[in-house]
Amino acid sequence: MKHLRTVLVYPARKVGDQLEYLMLRRIKARGGIWQGVTGRVEEDEGVSEAARRELVEETSFDPLIVIDLNYSYSFLIKDEWRSRYPYDVDKITVFAFAALVEADQDPLLDPHEHDQWLWCNFEGAMQLVTWPDNQTALKLCDNELRSLEN
Repeated sequence: MKHLRTVLVYPARKVGDQLEYLMLRRIKARGGIWQGVTGRVEEDEGVSEAARRELVEETSFDPLIVIDLNYSYSFLIKDEWRSRYPYDVDKITVFAFAALVEADQDPLLDPHEHDQWLWCNFEGAMQLVTWPDNQTALKLCDNELRSLEN
């Protein structure tokens, strides 16, 4: 069984005294779900490097800071998603990160990956996120970014 490593990055910006999270909607062919920035870790890079690279590639944001949330989770690839991955990959491990970006910018999306974006507060972001592990990562992100304020 081959193991694929990926990253999940929740970009956030500070607007006044509030944090807003960037949520991206996958195109319908890729599930149509709302999530943070996601992507594969390349063979020649670490997970922190991948988190920064994927954030830049998927949003064009140059982050002020990227924080490793020290949280990861794994899952087996379901049969309906099998065609999206190399034939010998059965398991994916996701490493979660938070990123703080400038407040006065909006993302530039790749239309082959995402069809909509939305800045929203923590509660709004939590309502959009479907998977429990992604919700846990978002909670950790919110806690970590709020701790920077103190």
